[in-house]
Amino acid sequence: MFKKGESILISFENRTYYCPVELAMNIIGGKWRAVILWYLSKGTLRFHEIKKEISTISERVLSKEPRALEKYNLIERKIYPEVPPKVEYTLTDLGRSLTPLLDQVSNFGESFSKRFGALKKTGK
Repeated sequence: MFKKGESILISFENRTYYCPVELAMNIIGGKWRAVILWYLSKGTLRFHEIKKEISTISERVLSKEPRALEKYNLIERKIYPEVPPKVEYTLTDLGRSLTPLLDQVSNFGESFSKRFGALKKTGK
């Protein structure tokens, strides 16, 4: 890829990326990662609070995806030693740097759905 007249190759985790967008989408892409990050951009949440916000996510996926985001230092997971276990998820500084992008993606989704008559507001 060329950016500002320079050729860019990114080598990360034994893979070569030819574009920074390709790398970013590998890290935050997929069905749930960006959604989890977007909800966490509003503040610290516990496992069941994320599950409540994203009702269609399975518990298995909700256990797996935050670990991947933690691996890339986008979120912190704090485990409290109590029964039942209490786990809180918070964005790191690096994760918070994605907030403007996530807000723009959210705005796009809302505008897109309005344009095609798919937006339905529900009372919470």
